[in-house]
Amino acid sequence: MTPYMMFRSVLNFIVNNDWKSGIFMELDENVSVPENVPDLFKQQFKYVFLDPSGRTNLASRLTPDSVNDLVREASNSLSYMDDIKEDGFEDIFLKPVRFEEKYDFFITLKSLGIVKGKGNYPIDISYTEKCKRHIKSVLFSGLGDRIQLLKEYIPISSTWDLLSDFPKERESISIGFIFDQENFGRQMDKGPAADDEKGVSRFKWFWGDKTSIRRFRDGTILACCLWDDYTVDKNYLIARDISSHLLQRHCDIPYKDITYISNNLDEILFQPDLSRFSYNRSDDNTIISCVEIVKLYEQLEKKIKSLDDLPLRIHSLYNISQSYRYTDPYPPLPNPLLLDDHGASSKDFPLFVPSIEAIIQFESSGSWPDEISSITAVKTAFYLKLSSAIETQLNIPCHASRDKLDIFYEGYVFRIYIHHPREIHLMEKQISKPIWKTDIYRRNVGMNYLTQALHGLHLRHPSFGMTCKLALRWIHESEYSHHIEDIAIELMVAHIYVNSRPYDPPNHHISGFIRFLKLLAEWKWNIYPLIVDIDGDLNDDDYRDIQNNFKENKKYCECFIAHRFDKVHSMWTREKPSSSIFHLIQNHAKNIHNNLLNRYLNFEDVNTVARYSGRWKALFMTKLSNFDVRITMKPHLLPRYYQRLGSSDDSIEGGELNEFRKQHKIYRKVKTYKNLKRNVPSGLLIDFDPAERFLSELEERFSHLGVFFHNPLGGNIIHIIWNPSEFLMDDFKLRKSLCKMPIKGINNSIMFLPNVMQIINEIRIIGKDIIDRIDLS
Repeated sequence: MTPYMMFRSVLNFIVNNDWKSGIFMELDENVSVPENVPDLFKQQFKYVFLDPSGRTNLASRLTPDSVNDLVREASNSLSYMDDIKEDGFEDIFLKPVRFEEKYDFFITLKSLGIVKGKGNYPIDISYTEKCKRHIKSVLFSGLGDRIQLLKEYIPISSTWDLLSDFPKERESISIGFIFDQENFGRQMDKGPAADDEKGVSRFKWFWGDKTSIRRFRDGTILACCLWDDYTVDKNYLIARDISSHLLQRHCDIPYKDITYISNNLDEILFQPDLSRFSYNRSDDNTIISCVEIVKLYEQLEKKIKSLDDLPLRIHSLYNISQSYRYTDPYPPLPNPLLLDDHGASSKDFPLFVPSIEAIIQFESSGSWPDEISSITAVKTAFYLKLSSAIETQLNIPCHASRDKLDIFYEGYVFRIYIHHPREIHLMEKQISKPIWKTDIYRRNVGMNYLTQALHGLHLRHPSFGMTCKLALRWIHESEYSHHIEDIAIELMVAHIYVNSRPYDPPNHHISGFIRFLKLLAEWKWNIYPLIVDIDGDLNDDDYRDIQNNFKENKKYCECFIAHRFDKVHSMWTREKPSSSIFHLIQNHAKNIHNNLLNRYLNFEDVNTVARYSGRWKALFMTKLSNFDVRITMKPHLLPRYYQRLGSSDDSIEGGELNEFRKQHKIYRKVKTYKNLKRNVPSGLLIDFDPAERFLSELEERFSHLGVFFHNPLGGNIIHIIWNPSEFLMDDFKLRKSLCKMPIKGINNSIMFLPNVMQIINEIRIIGKDIIDRIDLS
């Protein structure tokens, strides 16, 4: 038998063995024990693994959580060995499994309370250990099928002098949980039938005042527990409520001694303070906003597909927005100016109006022209015809332009683009630029596929969307989002769900975010491509092709990300990030990941975990420090300023607050399009962000001199780091003559250097009134 076969046999034994029945090794030749010894061991110990002497139980210290963990890891290792697509050796033997990264939800207890009732505990364990086992037993019984695994954190083994006393046991405990995706959000726990007096009595003893008797539609009357009605994206808090209730009831552990790692980053997932705006809603949750957008889009899709009197029948309509992928950090909210009752409100209106993009495709026809310019003209005619049909038949206001159609529906702006497959085919033949670099291909083909695939991934793993929101918010707040595509970040997050080895896919956004940081910081990007098999459609040949393409193209791409429809180019990371920027992002991710493990999740010291439990927001507040130029823009001129972290009116002081309100009062005097039946304000600019426009102009003028950093989610700062190679003395070159000053070089020759003060003056001219001040480091 080979070592591989022996190892596999051991794993099979661990997985398939009935641990409760005990394991009894063959006794040595000279050993004899009474026949009732196995029964005696079973009475004293929960698990029995009797050695050949017949006197030592090798499993005397095993607990249910450790056995479950062992069986689970053995089962995972077997599945890795059976995977023919990827080599499982590294996942089984080389990748460490860290407690902080493995579990979805954590509880730390500063005190262990008391043991109530009798338990089947070994006679030689301490009272502290009994308390820990009692706590785990209570939690396991209460959470039931809501969790797949419960495991205590085992501290690093300490050392002590042989002549000194044994170290005192820790009177605290940290526990990790892996959620069961199907059950952890269940709102009700059902118990025995009402006529089962003993069963109901035991149920009431366990659950206390949470118990109620309810009649159900099928006529059954049951004892049950009803928990708070959380929204679908907060239902993980039910596990927190159950744990708090049971720990106080059965262990006498006060709430102040309990620290939860569950909703610590929820503040990042909320919409900013919108109380000053005219929103007819109190909910500020971004996932719920995405759900509403998806529902409205599906309603609009049905209405558009029902249109009559169109030259061609509509074949399909695809949403390609971040909101449809549930990954938008701040999804659009219904704008009061686009609703019928906007005039009734006296509050301010948000000036930023984002669009929700979608692709429409008509049925095939031989009447389409064979020239790109002619196809563009026909598409414009279709936009006009669609706009007329939607306004006439559906009474929904629209605005058609040369290359798009804006539909104003229920306070949202849906931006429609027409996709004609033959146009892509013609462009591939007639233009010199690679087709995958064109905006039309990236939007109509690349983004279309990924949006539908990631939408499905979120439906399979509901924490995917929130994990993406955290990852994107972190990238934005770190001011790197301008240097890496959002969709590239989403693909990295998708990888930890479709290939989570050596862990199970995360069921909570905090564990997902921690693993994302680790992937970004530790993946060997220069050695391996990141293959994201979202739908599980890639075969062995595809993996080999991707590996070969990676070897040919890795010199052009710092992080090669491949999936089903992009096996060659890695189009979302091909042009950016640059090598230097990507290394900065990696180092930042590594620092944040280490900070998380060493402070926020330092289970060696539960007091540290408790102290940092309310400070998780600080992980997203780290700003760029080593900059050369800092451009501060006026907050009241930035329509997205309210999206920043810690948003409130108080942060816009004095006269700026008055100016901020003056800017919004302008929009109460709305104008309307004369050719529309319903009021649509002509003062609204769709997708207009002056900070991003200003940044684009700066990069167009000065990208050769430096690198620009900005946070598009409410940031009012633009940082510049100069390119050192551009600040060396050089001969005069016409294409680089902008903002250069002459100086004397070697042998009195005339050399040129960038004139920083002239550059600053040029920036002031470009920015004009939007700039508050410019600081040099």
